[in-house]
Amino acid sequence: MSKKEEKPSELEHAKMLSDIRNGLQTAVEAIDGYLNFLSKAELGEWNPDKFQWLPAEGDKGPYEKAHFNDTPDFKAMLEDLNKHKGKVARAGYFYWLFTDGQTVGRKKQVKQTPAETKGGGG
Repeated sequence: MSKKEEKPSELEHAKMLSDIRNGLQTAVEAIDGYLNFLSKAELGEWNPDKFQWLPAEGDKGPYEKAHFNDTPDFKAMLEDLNKHKGKVARAGYFYWLFTDGQTVGRKKQVKQTPAETKGGGG
C-alpha cells in the first residue's frame, strides 16, 4: 500500500473523535448561553432572589413556593408566567403559577442523561 492508501491508526481515530466531541461540547455551551439570553430577553427582567421562597412538598417531591408580594419584580414574574401559560423555565429552575394566580412554585431543573431521557438506564 502506498502512503496515500494507508488507513488512519486507532490513535488517529481517537484524536478525531476527541476533536469532534470537544467541538460538540463547545456548540452545546454556546447554545445554552444563547437560550439563556433569549429567555431573559423574552421573559423580561425579574429577580427571583428577591422573593421569600418557602419549602414545600408535593406529589412530585420537594419544591419551593412564594406568595404574592406587591413588588415590581413579583408582578413582572406573574406577568411573564401568565404570558407563557403559567409555566416558565429560567436559569436552572422551572416556575409555575398556582390556580390562585398569586402563588408561584419553583423546582430546580435536573439535567438528564441520554439514557434517562429515553426512559432507560437500567
